[in-house]
Amino acid sequence: MADDESMREQVLGAIEHFPGIHFRGIARELETSTALVRYHLQALEEEGAVRREEVGGYTRYFPAQDYEALTEEEREMLNVLRQERPLEIVLALLELGAMQHKDILEIVGGSKGTLTYHLNKLIDAGVVYKVARGDDR
Repeated sequence: MADDESMREQVLGAIEHFPGIHFRGIARELETSTALVRYHLQALEEEGAVRREEVGGYTRYFPAQDYEALTEEEREMLNVLRQERPLEIVLALLELGAMQHKDILEIVGGSKGTLTYHLNKLIDAGVVYKVARGDDR
């Protein structure tokens, strides 16, 4: 029983440390099986310690107290930033400031269409905004 409690605390700890983490992310973070994570997540949900949200094909987990404190918009921002490519784009923008599409593409790589897709997700989530040339924002 002590091992179950210890693993459950680790699963909860991963969720508290990375709000919005997805199921496989927890298993990777704890270097354990998905079956074990699933078992403990079910128990944590039944206890009311965690909340889950289905977004974009992923089930994301939040500590219950954080879930209630976050607005829907903040949860959406976290959900988008939990994805590798959008996070990479935001980090580049934070480091280098406002850039044109072609400049971001040079830094993060990939195709124009893929970059546009991820930028639109970031814009829709309110993480970044698009400024037309000459706009003084």
